[in-house]
Amino acid sequence: MSSKTLLFTLGALALAACDSPTEPKTVDAEAMVVGWPTPQPMPRLCPDLVVDSILQPTWDAGNHRSVITAMIRNAGYASAPSTIARVIDPSTLGPTGPQSAIATTPALGPGAVATVTFYLPYWVFNPNATLEVTADYNNQLAECREDNNVRNFEMAG
Repeated sequence: MSSKTLLFTLGALALAACDSPTEPKTVDAEAMVVGWPTPQPMPRLCPDLVVDSILQPTWDAGNHRSVITAMIRNAGYASAPSTIARVIDPSTLGPTGPQSAIATTPALGPGAVATVTFYLPYWVFNPNATLEVTADYNNQLAECREDNNVRNFEMAG
């Protein structure tokens, strides 16, 4: 809106606010301004790793292992250094608990996505597959949100 249009609008509003067109009245111009955007807070400048998706596992027959692929994204407004992600198969117990594997997530700029691949030395469908992938599983990175790093995958075999 140009300054001339704003002054005309304020003048018209002041005239409309008067009981009589010949009787001047003071109008609070600040209260009459309509449509100015409300200032928004600046986003926090921090990284935020999330697991966007987990693809259906595949079998690597040559190496006798399951291949689990996850898409990990930096949903934050700052770059994230390289971190470690983990996959857990809670349905298959090993000597120290559920079977798991770790993989490196490369450094990610804001909005960037990385394909992270895990390997488990057996077929994960037994008969169904239940997996959990955690980005930055050991919390080495201070993030905007720490409660959105996990995604689950379930599929009938």
